[in-house]
Amino acid sequence: RAIYEAAARACVRDGGRGDGSRSPKTLAANLNDHGRNHRRSLFIDITFSITPSPRIPLLFTMFEARLTQGRIFKALIESIKDLVSDANIDCTEEGISIQAMDSSHVSLVSVVLRASGFDHFRCDRGISLGFNSANMSKILKCAGNEDVVTLKAEDEGDTLTLMCESESQDRIADFELKLMDIDSEQLGIPDTDYKCTVKMPSTEFQRIIRDLQVLGDTCAISCTKEGIKFSVTGDLGTGNVLI
Repeated sequence: RAIYEAAARACVRDGGRGDGSRSPKTLAANLNDHGRNHRRSLFIDITFSITPSPRIPLLFTMFEARLTQGRIFKALIESIKDLVSDANIDCTEEGISIQAMDSSHVSLVSVVLRASGFDHFRCDRGISLGFNSANMSKILKCAGNEDVVTLKAEDEGDTLTLMCESESQDRIADFELKLMDIDSEQLGIPDTDYKCTVKMPSTEFQRIIRDLQVLGDTCAISCTKEGIKFSVTGDLGTGNVLI
């Protein structure tokens, strides 16, 4: 009966099927009589038309990047958080990039992760996601080194979703990081002809700097035919490492 009365009210309100002049009770009674006489042949077709309210915008995921080796992105943010506090993740169809300078404008960080390096990558249009590196580092510490990390952002949204999945997919964690409005411009890095180019494991370079920093704050790096030399002079004394 509730269905019949609802249909009757809808017909009276919309003026459907020429019954707009009837009252809801009269039309409901007619529907009941018709239903008793034709229980097997009565069908009510109700069509709804939904129009989005302009006050409530619909948000759609327009950026999504899934990185199987989540430790790469985790190590990246960890390495720049002490140098750059706030930065933008610039997303395009070709991949994501981060370019920022430290507060003293001495060091420039420029990182590019191409779309081909992701397990899944989608970017409907170019977008800049401003974030605080220290806060993002805190969230990524909740992810294991073998976890799959997925980044998601909605169109005109104010948060960045980070989802961490374990390798066996028995644990899935998702976090939302509030985005920041950061004004920045892309700096062109000119091509430079270097007199010396050295390639070495990053862990070895990190260990040398960590060992020498106990002697002083400034390290001099010199290259000769014998190899590369790291030298530090401070109040405690001097130190040299030759590779």
